[in-house]
Amino acid sequence: KVPWVLDGPATDAQMARAVLGALVGSAGGLVAAGGLTVTQRGTPSMAVLIGGGTLAEGGAIVPGTFTTSQQPYLCWNDANYEMAIAASGASNPRVDTVIARVYDNAVDSSGKTEWTVAVVKGAEEPGCTLGNLKGVGAVPASSLVLSYVLVEAKVTSILTASIKNVA
Repeated sequence: KVPWVLDGPATDAQMARAVLGALVGSAGGLVAAGGLTVTQRGTPSMAVLIGGGTLAEGGAIVPGTFTTSQQPYLCWNDANYEMAIAASGASNPRVDTVIARVYDNAVDSSGKTEWTVAVVKGAEEPGCTLGNLKGVGAVPASSLVLSYVLVEAKVTSILTASIKNVA
């Protein structure tokens, strides 16, 4: 019998995540509304800024989705982070997806034990918008969608109007 699960001598990361999952559920989400916000750079370019700072500003609970027993992960971006967006297409728009993703070698055999922010490139198709999300790429397991970014054909910078935060 362990008196308190996190104080026990055999507590491991899976046990700590089980406690987190029991408290907040396994669906994932932001630690606080408005956290990990994706915005345009001060000088617009083909990059976006991922918000960070305090746990409320940069914290997320990323669901574990490789197995039914995998619990959520608490992740924290402690400073703003710049993320490159791939060059636009010549004739059609696309919608890219900005995600927080967890790699856990004990579960996914990835050789990594970390979390990261990544961009899943969408397919270039006529009529892609932030409203219809046409052509978005598949989101990998153990990921939380933070935002969608509309990359119009022939653009050289991403502006606020082309970003839809959804986390």
